[in-house]
Amino acid sequence: YTVAVGTTNGELLLSMNNQRSPFDDVRVRQAVMFAIDRQAVIDTALEGYGTDIGGVPVPPTDPWFEESDLYPYDPARARALLEEAGVLGVEVTMSIPSLPYAQAVSEIVYSQLREVGFDPVIETTEFPAVWLAQVMGQKDYDMSLIAHVEPRDVPTLFSPGYYLGFDDADTQALLASADESDDEVALMREAVENIMEQAAANTLMNVANIVVMEPGVTGVDPNVVSGALELSGIQQGSERAD
Repeated sequence: YTVAVGTTNGELLLSMNNQRSPFDDVRVRQAVMFAIDRQAVIDTALEGYGTDIGGVPVPPTDPWFEESDLYPYDPARARALLEEAGVLGVEVTMSIPSLPYAQAVSEIVYSQLREVGFDPVIETTEFPAVWLAQVMGQKDYDMSLIAHVEPRDVPTLFSPGYYLGFDDADTQALLASADESDDEVALMREAVENIMEQAAANTLMNVANIVVMEPGVTGVDPNVVSGALELSGIQQGSERAD
């Protein structure tokens, strides 16, 4: 078989409840950003399939994507931020949906958080019913982990009423202006910079799309950025598949 690996709209998001202690303190959220070795998560839990985009909540296919180097893996800095915030050793519950990829990733994230001075507890949360009701609906959680695959979803993810609880007036003003402006890309990039500086959430990776094809099949685009699959160019040997 032939294997092709492409990109998607998906962001594997390590969420922090911005409205609940200790994550209502930006220093604690920044500590999480520095604590996670994103490439190690990709290599260990997902066999290398995924792309580290620096924690940015934007897939590379969006026009306002810019890779960030704001939060390299730096466990010493993470521990120092926890000490500065006065929460070294704080217990945090990770409400992890009962999805295989989330369970695998959570084990590595657990170890990395523990290494810098968090006291994490993994709580398996049945998906979809319980997770949607408890985490997304009631916002009753400390941390969670799930892949968001909706296209161009920054305004949704970081709206004040969403489950992340990120509420920043400057960011909301930029997102609103971008929606009505001819300078949308620049304004969106500025909004994303604000989101990153405040460490609203940690994108562990851009989710990969893996396509397995029989020998001789060509013309398959492995990139999935919409709900459509283009069939017209796919061929089997010298014959078109249609």
